[in-house]
Parts: sequence; C-alpha cells; structure tokens
Amino acid sequence: MKIGTPQLRVLLALQGGKIYTREGLCQLIGISPTAGTLNLALNGRKVSKGNPRAEPGLLERGLIAKLELDVDGVKEVRYRITVAGTIYLALERSKGRGLPKLRGRTISTNRRYRGNVEEAPRESGYVIPVHQVVPL
Repeated sequence: MKIGTPQLRVLLALQGGKIYTREGLCQLIGISPTAGTLNLALNGRKVSKGNPRAEPGLLERGLIAKLELDVDGVKEVRYRITVAGTIYLALERSKGRGLPKLRGRTISTNRRYRGNVEEAPRESGYVIPVHQVVPL
C-alpha cells in the first residue's frame, strides 16, 4: 500500500501519540484548512465521473483513528495515529522515503490574488507576466 505526500505529512504530524483537531493538523503541516488537502488525506477519493478509481484515505485504511471528545459539553473531533500507522511510518523510514519541501505560498496562489503584478498584453487569452516577456 502506498500513500501520498499529504497523507504521509499527516502521519508524521501525529506520530508519538499526539492528538490534534483538523485545524491543529493543518497548522502543523502547513496547509490551508479550506483547501481540501486534509479532507482528501483523511477520507480519500470516491469514484466519480472524473475519477474512475477510488483511493482510500487514512481513516479507511486504519492508519489513523477519529476520536470524538466531549470538551465542556461540546463534541470535538480529534485524530490520532494507530498502531498500524506507526508500523507504516517505520516501514517508510526503512525504505528511505523522504518528504519533498512544501511549495511556497506565492507559487501556489493564483496570480489574480498576488497583488500588484504588472502584466503584458494578453495574447490568445493567456496573461504573460512582464518579467517573463523577452524583448525582440
């Protein structure tokens, strides 16, 4: 069984018996809580029109467990690694699998939301930033 990089980041964050909420996990592994990355890592992908192959998440594989705790009368969902998850991490380390660095926020942000970016004239609907325009 092979898991993706976001799933491996979640397992590494939970190692050592730590228990986190979704927000805590997102902050710890450096992803946006609204991006959907954590949801895919935890729950996997379902079969759909654009995705003919289902991929199980960490919960379905049994690598992490979902805990519902009662904190001052409010139910709070937290996650912890299971024994199977700890064994999987040990196997991945023995194979020497490392994690790639996180991409920078500016690379991942749509150009429209980056602020004042000077743009060259549009050519066939594509906007070319000025710093990429080569004079003839």
